[in-house]
Amino acid sequence: MIYVPEFPDEHPELRAMLEETGSEVIWTGPVHRQPVLTEGEARVRLGAEADTNVCVVMSGGGSGMDSQEFIQACLKAFQRVEAGSLLVVLVVGPLMQGQVSIPGRFPHALQVQRGGIGVPDLLGCADVVLCRGGYGSMNETAASGARVLAYPADRGIDDQAERVGQFAERGVCEMIASLDPAVLGEQIGRALGAGRRKTVTPPSDGLERLADRIAQLAH
Repeated sequence: MIYVPEFPDEHPELRAMLEETGSEVIWTGPVHRQPVLTEGEARVRLGAEADTNVCVVMSGGGSGMDSQEFIQACLKAFQRVEAGSLLVVLVVGPLMQGQVSIPGRFPHALQVQRGGIGVPDLLGCADVVLCRGGYGSMNETAASGARVLAYPADRGIDDQAERVGQFAERGVCEMIASLDPAVLGEQIGRALGAGRRKTVTPPSDGLERLADRIAQLAH
């Protein structure tokens, strides 16, 4: 038996390859963490008022300089964003190395987290999320209802650009056009002005079908 945490229609080549094996294949749809807190509870934890726009910047799972450069570029872009009340939350991945320099006279409230409130809870109260194109990042942000701006990383084992393109076609994210502070700042401003999306609710029976089948095989 082969378990695939994706949708078959989005991966026709993989589906055809798996069919040739003759193995039983269960496509569950995306599998990712879920929020524990309500949007209001998460905002209270952050100290964000009801009229405060929350923007989350996620470094992704990478440990290289590209993650550091991505966060640095986002901070410079936020310097150009004009907003009445804005909280920027940097979520630094556990593998990220190096330093992040906070620009002088940063105009918005800023928090940096490596632990603390859970990422799904953060995303659930965010208005805008800036992230890379990894599997977990894209599926969790897509389900959150936030406006998602994604900048795919160059990974040898993962085509993040293809994944971001697929999510963009579904209308749940927007590709970051450039890390130039002026260009990215305008893109962030437009996303804030557009407001949150409708939350995407993925099919929930995939894991249940997988669990039932594993139980059958175990007996």
